[in-house]
Amino acid sequence: MHKRIILLFFITFIFLNILIFIPLYINDPLQIFHKDFNHKKTLLKNMRYQVAGLINNFKYDSIIFGSSMLVNTSSKEANKYLGGNFINISILGADFYERSLILKYTLEKKQIKTLLYSIDSVYIDLLKAQSNHYDYLYDQNKLNDFKAYINKKYLFDCFLGFSHKQECIGYNKDLDMPSSWNEDIIYKRHFNGLNNWVKYKNDLASINMAKQVSFVANKIKHHEVKAIKNIRNKIKNSKKYVDKYLLSIIKQYPKTKFILIFPPYSRLAYAQLAQYELNGYEIYKYMLKYLANISTQEKNIEVYDFSDENFIDNINNYKDPNHYKADINSWMLKAIKNKNGLINSSNIDKHLLKIDKKNKEYNFIKIGQEIDNYLKANN
Repeated sequence: MHKRIILLFFITFIFLNILIFIPLYINDPLQIFHKDFNHKKTLLKNMRYQVAGLINNFKYDSIIFGSSMLVNTSSKEANKYLGGNFINISILGADFYERSLILKYTLEKKQIKTLLYSIDSVYIDLLKAQSNHYDYLYDQNKLNDFKAYINKKYLFDCFLGFSHKQECIGYNKDLDMPSSWNEDIIYKRHFNGLNNWVKYKNDLASINMAKQVSFVANKIKHHEVKAIKNIRNKIKNSKKYVDKYLLSIIKQYPKTKFILIFPPYSRLAYAQLAQYELNGYEIYKYMLKYLANISTQEKNIEVYDFSDENFIDNINNYKDPNHYKADINSWMLKAIKNKNGLINSSNIDKHLLKIDKKNKEYNFIKIGQEIDNYLKANN
């Protein structure tokens, strides 16, 4: 009797797994296991999960892999200017640790010719890795990939609910820039002037960002800067972070060309570092020089920095201190093709002197006053 009960239990367990997992495998809206059987270009918006499917099942030999700084970079334009068959797997807000999991997985799985990678200064000084909840998608165990679907959304609302909503079956999305925010009206309306940063009263994130700029300007005006403190240890930790989660991976793949890009933030952003957040500025300059020197030693690395360009002085090109128009993404590809902005051990000292002068002479206080005027006018 007991044997029959145990046998029945296992048969029921196996049957339920077949009943659930086979349909999940066939449906597979994230395309983790296979492409859409109807050859539809449907993608889910959460790229932290969607990237696994792009890596596993799409053809490419080159990668664009950054944060929000590279999401608006066209794969097609990269093919045109740099050669190869690019795919853009950039993820909004992805730090170096987070990207390292996906980077290792991709390089182990595919023969990658060229890889564009953004060196976001906001992540350089992270002292410890950030946690995540999707690393199982980027290991060698394919069975645990089903965990992506074992949740309320996919299992109950989508699968058992027979839903055909786009958040369940995917959006008809161009693979050129799958995580692009370039056409999002909420973001587009903030370009072309400081006034547009504060014009929309319901956009609290943008309003708070503008207020932060005003706050910093007031601090600079009254000489209340964040002084340099414990900088040697901070630089040491930042170097360890970049070494562990980027350079150690690069050195394992000498046949892959790694193009490391310091994104062209606005002059306002660099000036905030140079004039107020002095620790962050020292770390940023150190990392510029460190990676420039590394690129001279490692023949598969090129490093680009565009912070000496005049267009970053024009705040109309930015929706906030960091995020630039998509035209600048296209401009960067052309610049890389022509080796413009390339830094190495032979030119880094001259480059640092040039940008240091620009960043420290920028009239941050004036920008703060303009924002104050716009805030008052929009109250």
